[in-house]
Amino acid sequence: VGGKMDENRFVAVTSSNAAKIHNLYPRKGRIIPGADADVVVWDPEATRTISASTQVQGGDINLYENMRCHGVPLVTISRGRVVYENGVFMCAEGTGKFCPLRPFPDSVYKKLVQREKSGKARGVDRTPYLGDVAVVVHAGKKETGTPLADTPTRPATRHG
Repeated sequence: VGGKMDENRFVAVTSSNAAKIHNLYPRKGRIIPGADADVVVWDPEATRTISASTQVQGGDINLYENMRCHGVPLVTISRGRVVYENGVFMCAEGTGKFCPLRPFPDSVYKKLVQREKSGKARGVDRTPYLGDVAVVVHAGKKETGTPLADTPTRPATRHG
């Protein structure tokens, strides 16, 4: 395997799963009729070192500063238009579209609710036992002279 992933796993990690976590799936993270047509074409052989000075962002620091990345985006297509190609943005500021996020994404919270339901203690309905009950009484003594009632009822463990 060597740390690489196939195309399907890459799409799941970079698109589908992220869209599900942020409650944007299937509008984002999937290519189907009616979904946003956002596609990124990657060069898997290229490398780039992340720096706040070369990123298009509002801040002057970056959490991933000086991290070397393998795989670089070459082209980004948003809603059917090329908006980024070979390091150059080809769209005017404000041409994006606001996507409101609903809280509590199903992909995360349905699993948590199901886990809580399955983890709760539940009673078991059964009919009471109506058969004979045997009563065993030990009245004898061990060879050492100690009554059997004083002996441990479970095997000794290393903690006593």
